[in-house]
Amino acid sequence: MNHFSSVCRARWSREYTSTRPSKRINAINNIGRMDAATCEYRLDKKSVQFLVDCEQASDVAVEPILGLNTSLELGFITLSSEVQLKSTRRSVCVISNTKVAPRKKWTVVEDVTAEFQDVFDHTTVGDLGATHHIKLKPEVHPVVYAQRRVQEPIREKVRAHLDELVEQEVIAPVNEATDWVGSPVIVLKKNGSVRLCLDVKELNSAICREHYTIPTEQEVSARLAGARIFSLFDTRQGFHHIRLDYESSLLCTFNTPFGRYRWLRLPFGLRSSPEVFQKHLMHALEGLEGVFICADDVLVVGYGDNPEEISNSHDRNCQALLERCRIKNIRLNHAKVRFKMSDIIYMGHRLTPQGLSPDPSKVTAITHMPPPQNVTQLRGFLSTVAYLARYLPRLSAVAEPLRTLQKKDVEFQWPPALQKTFEEIKMLVTTAPVLQYYDPRLPVTLQCDASNYGLGAAILQEGKPVAYAFRSLTSAEKNYAQIEKEMLAIVFATHRFDQLIYGLPVIQVQTDHKPLESILRRPINDAPNKRLQSMMLKLQRYNLDTHYVSGKHVTIADTLSRQLPSDAEKQQSVFTVNLEQHRLALDLAVTPATLLDLQNETANDEELQAVITAI
Repeated sequence: MNHFSSVCRARWSREYTSTRPSKRINAINNIGRMDAATCEYRLDKKSVQFLVDCEQASDVAVEPILGLNTSLELGFITLSSEVQLKSTRRSVCVISNTKVAPRKKWTVVEDVTAEFQDVFDHTTVGDLGATHHIKLKPEVHPVVYAQRRVQEPIREKVRAHLDELVEQEVIAPVNEATDWVGSPVIVLKKNGSVRLCLDVKELNSAICREHYTIPTEQEVSARLAGARIFSLFDTRQGFHHIRLDYESSLLCTFNTPFGRYRWLRLPFGLRSSPEVFQKHLMHALEGLEGVFICADDVLVVGYGDNPEEISNSHDRNCQALLERCRIKNIRLNHAKVRFKMSDIIYMGHRLTPQGLSPDPSKVTAITHMPPPQNVTQLRGFLSTVAYLARYLPRLSAVAEPLRTLQKKDVEFQWPPALQKTFEEIKMLVTTAPVLQYYDPRLPVTLQCDASNYGLGAAILQEGKPVAYAFRSLTSAEKNYAQIEKEMLAIVFATHRFDQLIYGLPVIQVQTDHKPLESILRRPINDAPNKRLQSMMLKLQRYNLDTHYVSGKHVTIADTLSRQLPSDAEKQQSVFTVNLEQHRLALDLAVTPATLLDLQNETANDEELQAVITAI
């Protein structure tokens, strides 16, 4: 909808009255939205009503570029009545019963790419407007790599790609002397094109990293509750969106048979590239609803209770992302778009409206693996399966016989019993359950249990599993009393799921050890011993409501806790060590005067002073 210029509004501001904004309308150029109100102008004592944005301007600072006639010719608006011109001192165009043509719904990816051709333009390189400086550690000696030969079948492809990067101002020829010279790594893509990476092992070792945290799958999945439809976008040449300053550019010099070049943009192969790009991309796209970022993948989701609501939510979130990409000069890869999918692979997991499940390609790869012929192949199989451990509560117990073969003093043999174990693991993978998305709006229940050799925990919402966790007991922990093991299971559960539960108003804890129910409701000083007091201190940051539940109803945690031990000593985590470290002053109920006497006597005791010195 066209609107009066700010000059006209200011000049004739006393000649009109208006109602409060009653509608939200799209600007004719579809860039911004504005509040619309009905305004009544008095022109030569004649009343004329307009629907204009007379109270608020567009949320994007732009100049009007389309007039009424142009808008009509292009079909942007349709009129249900004729345009009338009022004979007054100032010509006024009155449009009655106007209808703005509704936005076309996006049904296929071509609808999106056609409207945002600049965002999906493959001939240009994006630019986030950031310049990166590579900081090196002191006392590092520069290294110059020898030139590597390029295979004849791809020689011309490499030359053409170098020329293209020079034209796009991603790299530049170097004629001056440089202290650092790396080598290019040529990667052939599936479509036959070439990707150029940088091999600078010594330079990578010398770089001071920024250590920007990349979101984990758990952090992303915790915000997917209610997601019903998914789209996935890939940033095109993501690292090249970041410029290098001149000094850093010289550090990224590399040699080729066609001469030396230096990177003007952040290259692939640099140690700090992923975290630098992640930082600037997340900053550029922050604040967008239903948008999640990991590396160069951008996930857009739609929420709702019915198909129309879900589609509208998705399209609204998708449009906000693409408009932000247009403003921030971000380029997306048209060929890699996955649009309006009911399930999608993201961060190595399958996302569906029901929850998380393993990536089918990983499941297929595991089920087609042949029996290992040596220890190296066995380790490869177990490490691949371990990636799906969050879906496989019984994996530790079933795989224990295979782990035994990895020991140095065990001869590698493959009897029928191990083949049966091998097939059983494959069966577990193919029947992995779907884990529900964590929803911070729903109550949380922790199931905790301890056996003679392990701890098990599960986080549940509405009776459905969100995540599993288990570990073996150390040799020292095996000597704990059973009540201490059960308390340790609760500490383990809260530590493992801290990202999901800290800050909740209440956390329901289910344990099959009834004494814990009353102990956790007492003051810390009333706990039976110091070990329990130490563990209770660790739980003070959580709002726990512990209840006794019969063991037959704590099936998930009970099963997890009864996994066979595996390298228990190596699995001891930092938090279990910290349990034994506490200040006596926090545990003892003493008066200040008595505490002062204890401190004075300790200061005068030679043996205690020797202990303090040793510590």
